[in-house]
Amino acid sequence: MIDMKELTNGELTVINGGGERGLAKVANGLWNGAECGLTVAEYSGFNPWFTSAAIGVCFLYGVYTG
Repeated sequence: MIDMKELTNGELTVINGGGERGLAKVANGLWNGAECGLTVAEYSGFNPWFTSAAIGVCFLYGVYTG
């Protein structure tokens, strides 16, 4: 179950650039987005819709889990 309070705090931390933890979350999100974006691009024949959707979802997941 996703803890909404943690998710909101994480998002605010990222938006405010809240120190090292916020930066680590953003970096993790970027890495996740790039990694799974490339994987999806490869398997979808570089379909831009699937690729950008995957990058967005993986970025948010990476920020949350970072």
